[in-house]
Amino acid sequence: MFNKRRFIASYLILSLFTVTVVGNRSQANGDFVAEKQDVAITSQVIDIPPVEVSAQSAVGTVRNDNLFFKEKSSRSWFGSGFGINKKKILAVCLSAAIVGSVAYLAVAQPFGIDTDAPGSQCKTIYDPASKICSFDKGESIQYNPGEPQRGMYLSLWTNEVMKLEENRKYEYILGDEQKENQVLDFIKRNRIDGLSLYNLGVIFDTAGMAEMLSTFIIKAKKIGVKEIVAIGNSRIAFDIIGDFQKRYPGRFDVLITEQEFWNDKVDKNKAFVELMDLLKYMKGLGLKNTVSKENVKIATYFGVLNRLTSMTEVEVAKATIQNTDRIYQHCYGTADEASTHDPENAYRDCSAKMAVWLPVKKEMGRGVQDPQIVPIYSAEGKKFYSINGLPSEYYVGDWIQNHASLDNFERAAKDAIQKFNDPSLLTGFNYYEYMYLDYYLSRSGNTTQIKQ
Repeated sequence: MFNKRRFIASYLILSLFTVTVVGNRSQANGDFVAEKQDVAITSQVIDIPPVEVSAQSAVGTVRNDNLFFKEKSSRSWFGSGFGINKKKILAVCLSAAIVGSVAYLAVAQPFGIDTDAPGSQCKTIYDPASKICSFDKGESIQYNPGEPQRGMYLSLWTNEVMKLEENRKYEYILGDEQKENQVLDFIKRNRIDGLSLYNLGVIFDTAGMAEMLSTFIIKAKKIGVKEIVAIGNSRIAFDIIGDFQKRYPGRFDVLITEQEFWNDKVDKNKAFVELMDLLKYMKGLGLKNTVSKENVKIATYFGVLNRLTSMTEVEVAKATIQNTDRIYQHCYGTADEASTHDPENAYRDCSAKMAVWLPVKKEMGRGVQDPQIVPIYSAEGKKFYSINGLPSEYYVGDWIQNHASLDNFERAAKDAIQKFNDPSLLTGFNYYEYMYLDYYLSRSGNTTQIKQ
């Protein structure tokens, strides 16, 4: 793997070697006269000018006004009496440039740093086969042109995991520096640019945890996460979130409802009306996001549209689009063990719902980006799934493990979407959730690493 520090060190050594060779050859040719005695290099203090290696240039550049090392005594690497000679300076510069070019071509190019290749905007390593960038620790996420948003559900405070010792890393993340860093590393490694946070109630109910949440949000934004989404299901929940927005610097950008009216046991029609009222209430709060100070987006999560007796699917879609900026539509597919659990199976069932949403979106005259329709895929798999589910209720986790990356999943998912709907009307991908994604990707042999 290409390592910037090693490359710079190699470049310096080769350049110094070149300077020495050129200087010695100049000495032999009579360009300067050296004293006939040993040179004590170790007695000198050498100021090494900072060097920057640019992926946009085939030549390493030295960024310093002093092209040569300053002499600290009467002796130099070339001997005493070293005088400035234009031919010598030119020879050294040309030689260093040639060495830098050779080093770049020999070291950097095999690792994909190529201005003509897709992904040349990657700051570190670009893998042409998988179209994946890998990133230096602490470096902001870089995106390939045209790449859609990739969101992920995340619970920072839960014990709802299968009780295996290897899964403890997913419990009680907030405030645990090691676990928080594991999440942030996962985000960078897999280019996650949106986080949907749930189980917020216990965080807001526990003294000191709201501040920790704000700090985590700031950390996520610093590594390039574009959106932080708060999930709630009542006016009280969003009032608490609103208070958080006003008190802390790390804020949410989107509010989303988790109110499954279609599963209401008493009155689904009434539950839907209550959902519409909640969406209007959320918008009326007028909450601002962190960066642009614009109003936060209002979103809702949907499973099915066709369980109301008082409204058609189209009427449900129209009422919802009027009150939201974004709709998260789950595309889990068939959960039974006989299914293939691949991207096409996941989207096939979802396509009938999208066939309602997308024409309504176009009919109501709102643009491609507003409102946004985002498909959600579940990364639950056969070995690791929700503790509230049955062993047969699993989805695309095993497929993701077998195919090694979210890039591969999304390429296959786009092909599946193309068979049923217009993919240009959809906005990115969202995944449920971090612990399942990490569990299966960590077992996939995925070689995309964060450089240490």
